[in-house]
Amino acid sequence: MLLARLTHPPFVPACVRNIVTRAQRTPWMWFAACLVLPLLLSACALAAPTAEPVTIIFAHPNFDETYYRGLVEQYKKTNPHVTIELKPRRWDMLGGLSADGADVVVTSQFALEDLLAKNQIVSLDPLIAQDKTVDMADFYAGSVRLFVSNGKTWGLPAGLDPYVMYYNRDLFEQRRVALPVSGWTADEFLRTAAALRDPAANIYGYAVVTDMIDPLLFIYQRGGKLFDDLQNPTRTTFDDPRTIEAVAWYAKLLTEYNVAPTSDEVRRFFNNRIQIGIYRNQVGMWMGPLSNRGGQLEPQRWQIKWGMAALPRGAEYATMATAEGYFIMSQCKKLQECWRWVVFMSKQPGNGFVPPRKSVAASKAYEQQVGSELASIARASVTNAVLIRPTDLEKFAAVVDLFGKALKSVVDGQATAQEAMQRAQQSSPLK
Repeated sequence: MLLARLTHPPFVPACVRNIVTRAQRTPWMWFAACLVLPLLLSACALAAPTAEPVTIIFAHPNFDETYYRGLVEQYKKTNPHVTIELKPRRWDMLGGLSADGADVVVTSQFALEDLLAKNQIVSLDPLIAQDKTVDMADFYAGSVRLFVSNGKTWGLPAGLDPYVMYYNRDLFEQRRVALPVSGWTADEFLRTAAALRDPAANIYGYAVVTDMIDPLLFIYQRGGKLFDDLQNPTRTTFDDPRTIEAVAWYAKLLTEYNVAPTSDEVRRFFNNRIQIGIYRNQVGMWMGPLSNRGGQLEPQRWQIKWGMAALPRGAEYATMATAEGYFIMSQCKKLQECWRWVVFMSKQPGNGFVPPRKSVAASKAYEQQVGSELASIARASVTNAVLIRPTDLEKFAAVVDLFGKALKSVVDGQATAQEAMQRAQQSSPLK
């Protein structure tokens, strides 16, 4: 019976089957065949079944085509049966890109609700549950939550984009001011901004680029906050003493300390576009997303000598980060293959953004790709980043608008920080 099985075609190739059949004729040949059978099996190279060819259509931003083409070549080496068909598409900063006709797409976190409304994506929870090779704890805290809606995980983080502090190297050199270093404080930031200020030349130590993100980050750095719990808010904390103090400090930054242009000065000197001041070497420091280094997201690249640092630390460290994510589309016919491609991409150093996996961000490969200085800044920034889901932004809109009006009244001198923030708390829908 055993011999019959050994010589049955599905189990062994012809070369081994012939030897075993002949060995039946004499005992000594049978004994010899048993000794060499393992070697024969190896030498004849049992043919593994050929994997079925698979094609995955992958949509991505057109400016990342070179990066993803390199990943496809790398992936093909260990997955020769898989063809990744790249579909580069125009990128919209908030809406991401069109996912039509794709099996897998990388797009903005802000596209999640639209993809769900159109029933275009599948939940990744079953795939995550059955894949024991994926350590979800390796992703930075809060990053996966950005892609959760209605209790289900719809995307895997592809990259994080934290806010950092950019600076003009030429102005620092001209004014003989020390460059920002890792771990610098809010007080050091203020002294640096004051040292860069030159009223006669309309040069400012610092400028506000985003009217809402800049003040919010400074307020959180100084221990203030808008909600009792940012992830699950039950009430606003406008009247918290630390929030009031932080608002007063920020107002002084724009008025009393005289290091940043007022809205009127931005209008008069820079035609309502502070970027003009940056291009003209008239701004020493400004905040912006890591992905915009060198002006990559602006109509024109920066022609200045620039550098960057993690945001300064106050009573707390705070920055803000947005994210891109990988989604598997409903039209995908090979879910496992699409999932393997997504997991593979999530383990790469990335292109422009910070890797969402802690192990990858800490790797030598990431340092070699972007440089040790940028890698250090990126790691410091995302470790302390405030991550907010798009749906949370919608819920917070009325509260943030209320805060903005209160802050403006303080900056314009119409109310003290305490008066403005107490009134805002009384008007808050979450008081």
